[in-house]
Amino acid sequence: MLTVGKVLFQSREQLEDDTRVSVYAQATGKSTKTSDYIDEWLSWQKYSPQVAAEAGKFVKDVFAKRFSTFENIDRQGLKVWAMDMMMGRQGYKANKRQTVAKKISYVTSYWKFCEDQYTDAINICTHDKVLPDASSTKAATSESQNKSYIPFDTADCWKLYDAAQEDGYEHLADIIKLGMYTGCRIGELCHMKLEQVTDEWLQVADAKTYSGQREIPIHKDVQQLVERLKQTSTDGFLLSGLPSNNDFGDRSRGMSQKFGRLKSKLNFEKKRYAFHSFRSTILNRMENAGVNELFAARIAGHKIPTMSYGVYSGQIDWSNAVKAMAQVQYPR
Repeated sequence: MLTVGKVLFQSREQLEDDTRVSVYAQATGKSTKTSDYIDEWLSWQKYSPQVAAEAGKFVKDVFAKRFSTFENIDRQGLKVWAMDMMMGRQGYKANKRQTVAKKISYVTSYWKFCEDQYTDAINICTHDKVLPDASSTKAATSESQNKSYIPFDTADCWKLYDAAQEDGYEHLADIIKLGMYTGCRIGELCHMKLEQVTDEWLQVADAKTYSGQREIPIHKDVQQLVERLKQTSTDGFLLSGLPSNNDFGDRSRGMSQKFGRLKSKLNFEKKRYAFHSFRSTILNRMENAGVNELFAARIAGHKIPTMSYGVYSGQIDWSNAVKAMAQVQYPR
C-alpha cells in the first residue's frame, strides 16, 4: 500500500481480496472466532510437541487477541500488526523479520485449516501479502550475514572433540564427531532410533522440513563409532541413555546445553557458532573437495531451489551420494 498525503492506494488484487472479505462478513452476518479451532488445528497439523506449544500459544495469545474474527480482518490491519511485531510497538518485543515470518506462517496454516471447513473468509495472511519486503541495502545484507552461524574449520572441530573427551563428555564427543561427518542437527542425532540406522546409512526421518528427510551415507571415519553406538544401545536409540525428563521429552536439551558450555569455555563467539555450524562445516568440506552442489544439498537436506531438480528429479543415485560423502575430509 502507498500513502500520498491522506490518500491510500491499493493494488487491484488487494482491493478485491479486502472487499470480498468485508462484503462476505456484511452480507452473511457470519462471524467466525479466530480462537475457536486452535486445538483442532494443532491435532491435525501434527507439529512436534515443542513447535505445537509455540504455534498454539502464538495463535491463541497473540493473533486471536489482535483479531477476534476472521471475517473482519483486512490486509492493512495484518501489515500494521506485522510491523508492530518487527518494530516493538503496541507492547510487542521487537523481532527480526525472519522471526515474524515464522510466526505468521503459523497463522497462515491455521487460517487455511479454518478456511477449508469453518469460514469462507479468504486467507490473506501470507508472507507476500503481509510482510514488508526485506531490505536489500548493503548494510542490511551485511547485518543478515553477520547474524548467520558460520562453519567451524577443521582445527576447531578437533578442538571441540578433544575438549569434550578431556572433560569426560563421551556422549558429547560422539555427537560432535557425528555432526562433523553427517551435518545433522543435534536434535536429529539425539532422537535417531536404531531402526533408522543400517550398515550403510543414517536415516533422518523426523526432520524440520520435507526436504530434510534423507538418508546419509556413513563415512568410513565414523563407521566404527556408529557400530559401537548400535552395539551398546540399551533403549532403542543410537545415542543411548540421554535424559528426556522435560516438558517435551526432548533428548537433545542436555547435550545442547553441554555443547554451549563447551564452546563458551573454548571462547567461540556465542552468536556466530552453534552446533548448527556443523551443517555449514560439512558443506564447506564438500565445496572444498569439489562435490556437486546439488549432491551436497541433497545430503544436507536443503531445499533444491529449482522446479526440475527440486520437485521432479527425486533423490540422487546412492552411488553418487556415497562418493560425495567419501570426499569429506578432516585432516588434523
